[in-house]
Amino acid sequence: MAIKIDTESIVRVIHPSSAKFNLDELNDHVEGFIEPLKIGPVWVMYDESAKKKGAAKNLIATFFFGVAIYGTVLIVPPQQLPEDWDIMDDSDRNYSSSDVDNGFLLSLQTALIRQRAFGLPGYSENISDFTSRLKTVS
Repeated sequence: MAIKIDTESIVRVIHPSSAKFNLDELNDHVEGFIEPLKIGPVWVMYDESAKKKGAAKNLIATFFFGVAIYGTVLIVPPQQLPEDWDIMDDSDRNYSSSDVDNGFLLSLQTALIRQRAFGLPGYSENISDFTSRLKTVS
């Protein structure tokens, strides 16, 4: 599972065609060639040339992660990365892919509610909320 956020602020859960995503699937979802960026316990993936192509800024991803991101964004748990990528940290093994997805969605929801109701918060609080929501896999 992964989370897909488009430039119209639509958030969807997506699934790989097999056990894990492959590179072609990731590229297809962002409509270009992915640029992976590790933020906290997730991989944020977006089209590396989305801004040059004139894609709109992804307001939700930009708000949540505190960095300007353009075009469609995928939030991918490390456990769902392509099989041939060997980039998981030891700490990534503490969480299941479901924990990461659910933790992200709950943190995003909380951050958007706070922002809408109180004009709060910034990037650092979003990430700390997200990390604190993850359960350690036993």
